[in-house]
Amino acid sequence: MPAADQFLLSQAVALAVHDWLVTLLGPDPALRVKWPNDIFFGSQKLGGILIENTLSGPKIQHSIVGIGLNINQRQFAVPTATSLACLTGRAYSLPTLVARLLESLERRYLQLRSGKVGTLRAEYLQVLYRFQEEHEYEAAGRRLRGQIVGVDETGRLAVATKGKLHYFDLKEIRYI
Repeated sequence: MPAADQFLLSQAVALAVHDWLVTLLGPDPALRVKWPNDIFFGSQKLGGILIENTLSGPKIQHSIVGIGLNINQRQFAVPTATSLACLTGRAYSLPTLVARLLESLERRYLQLRSGKVGTLRAEYLQVLYRFQEEHEYEAAGRRLRGQIVGVDETGRLAVATKGKLHYFDLKEIRYI
């Protein structure tokens, strides 16, 4: 994979986790991918994804994907976290869940490998947290009101504010 397409891998993994969670929670509009790497249910964090890529020239040599999900935990130090157990009221067998998650990851990876990038990007936007909604954000120490309108090819978040389009890299914008 070209190094320039690293965010496509991130989108594929996020969609795989989302797909898998839909099999457990049902299709619920509260289940969202929060840019760049979190999984949310409503306004609560259900998990996160970290991907470390090793590059060789202009290509990705290999990737390590870390997926952290709150599964059976019932109490949290922060009120903005939740788990599958909290959402469904039941405990889960982790080995069974892992096998199904790996199947979901393989499906999305094969979609990526087959070049269905347009579909992948469109499906990512369909589940993107706060997509096309007006909200408050903080960037460069200032509050702004805007609407997430997309994510560019390099993974920058596109936010429309007062008729202007702004692009933000990781850590340049904060959700309020």
